[in-house]
Amino acid sequence: MKTTHAKSLKTAIAALTLLIGFFFSAPFAHAQDQEDIAKTYRKSFVFSPIYLMDKTFMAGIEWLNPDYNKSWITSAGITLDWNDRGYHQLGGAVEFQRREYFISPGVGQKGVVPFFAYYLSGSYAKTERDNYPFYETQHTKEYNVSGGIGFGLRVLVQRRLWADLLAGGGLAASGSDNDWAATSYTVATHNRVNGIKPAGKLGLQIGFLF
Repeated sequence: MKTTHAKSLKTAIAALTLLIGFFFSAPFAHAQDQEDIAKTYRKSFVFSPIYLMDKTFMAGIEWLNPDYNKSWITSAGITLDWNDRGYHQLGGAVEFQRREYFISPGVGQKGVVPFFAYYLSGSYAKTERDNYPFYETQHTKEYNVSGGIGFGLRVLVQRRLWADLLAGGGLAASGSDNDWAATSYTVATHNRVNGIKPAGKLGLQIGFLF
């Protein structure tokens, strides 16, 4: 009888010990899991839907530092636009951003994170227009380079999904090179440089950590 009570007591003590150990180790395990997640997911696929207004598909990658408070974003895009009236446009765009987050946007958290950004972007496009009644075909080459600063908010939608809104401004330089054939015998060329002027920036990005 005493042996049975002793075994029961040992079993109860062992179960209590395991329960206490699990209780105290669970928060540590959760924190360790979050730390491992943060070390694993430090890159994001970035999509910029606002560029679709200019017929440009823009996407890139964000690299977060180990402390989750700074990042680099590199994006590239392609412009394709045409219609049945003889308008064709082909071009490309690139953008670089340096982000500094005021609050670490940790993985698994939800909320709003403000940030400060430096940006530099450029685009180039070639356009053909065939709908001029007095000219055969007009060829246009256009470029734009801009840079500045901005402030924004990152909304942490889900564990690894986020959305950004950025507003800012800086300086932009743009120009164009027009070359078209007025007749089969004469060629007119017009070069235009718009110069450097203030320019605003509005950005919308959606990202997924991977």
